[in-house]
Amino acid sequence: MIKKALSIASVLLIVAALVSIAPAYAGRGGPGGPMGYGGPYGPGLTAYPGLNLTADQVAKIRALDEQFAKETKPIQDKLYSKSGELRLLWMERSPDQQKINAVQAETRALRDQLQDKATAHRLAVFNVLTPEQRDQVQMYGGRGMHRRAAWR
Repeated sequence: MIKKALSIASVLLIVAALVSIAPAYAGRGGPGGPMGYGGPYGPGLTAYPGLNLTADQVAKIRALDEQFAKETKPIQDKLYSKSGELRLLWMERSPDQQKINAVQAETRALRDQLQDKATAHRLAVFNVLTPEQRDQVQMYGGRGMHRRAAWR
């Protein structure tokens, strides 16, 4: 009984440690940090000189970036936590397949939510552009419609 209680307390302590150090490993966003210049993923389209974005377009895109970051942060945090939980399940002496499958299903659902929000964000940003600017972005290969691409 004491060993079981000690094991549970140890696992809870490890989970608490993982959750508490998460911000230290979260990484920076763009040049200004997570919510600095250009939002969490760098300057994005706003730094692409060929688009000749108006000040209004830049403001709208930055507002969309900030909104996207606010909406996705809780999901990302939960995904990070579930990933830690999954690692702990695999580290058990006798991993429980049902528990692992359940946590994996939860992480897939969280990733799907993030992907859906990213798609909606990309379309919202795309809709801020004029038809000529859209053509330019598409001519550039459509790269930049995701966070680590040419819009950076």
